[in-house]
Amino acid sequence: MVVAIILGVVLFILGWILFMPLVVDVDTDRQDYRVYQHGTVRFWLTPGFQPRLRILGISIPMKRGKEVRMKKPRQKEKSERKFPFRNLPDLLNGIYQSITVRWFRLDLDTDDVVLNAQMIPVFTFLSRGPVQLTANFGGRVYASLRAELKLYRIGWAFLLFFTKK
Repeated sequence: MVVAIILGVVLFILGWILFMPLVVDVDTDRQDYRVYQHGTVRFWLTPGFQPRLRILGISIPMKRGKEVRMKKPRQKEKSERKFPFRNLPDLLNGIYQSITVRWFRLDLDTDDVVLNAQMIPVFTFLSRGPVQLTANFGGRVYASLRAELKLYRIGWAFLLFFTKK
């Protein structure tokens, strides 16, 4: 009975991790950079670009330490398994389909009046659905993005990539 309960809890947690989307949230005006999965993990950068990590509600300290020199690795023997390059487009398509962009807003000034004027019709043409692109002449650069990644679909894409012949 105890084994069944433990197995049920492990399967529930695994299902939660796989089927809850991983959210990437970026806002340059507020200097807000976050990657999180509700109830599981949260990684963010403070305004001073200090990384923070919280897993299952427990804060994990992340400090910038001294750089550690790595020893040069020994030359490994080449494995005989070949990388299936012909399936690479399928993998990239599977990863692309697992990403849902909720919104992407970009307000850009290149400090070149002519280039900004040329970007306005292009940005108007490209601004569709969740993507809003604008050019300004006031020196402002702003980006905001919210994207959701479905981990089970990424895992499925990798599984198909490595099992297809």
